[in-house]
Amino acid sequence: MVILMSEVAINVKLKGNTARLAKDIIKKGYSESKGELVRNSIIFYAMKLGLISPKTLHKEAMEKIKASGIKYTYEEIREQIEEVENE
Repeated sequence: MVILMSEVAINVKLKGNTARLAKDIIKKGYSESKGELVRNSIIFYAMKLGLISPKTLHKEAMEKIKASGIKYTYEEIREQIEEVENE
């Protein structure tokens, strides 16, 4: 799948339970910001619809990590996985 780079500006107003859920997700640290929450939600929905695969997302994440020059040890990765599993 080829993803072309483009930009879309979105202004969304959430009310009621949806607004409370968004605030809780950010407060608990699952997303750092409202923008990140929207981006992650779109990606998750695209996966559910079969428009993008987890394998593709993993490949893109690995490419970004390599490009950043950050080196993770096996122990750091294992600790991060355990943290996510224990939430």
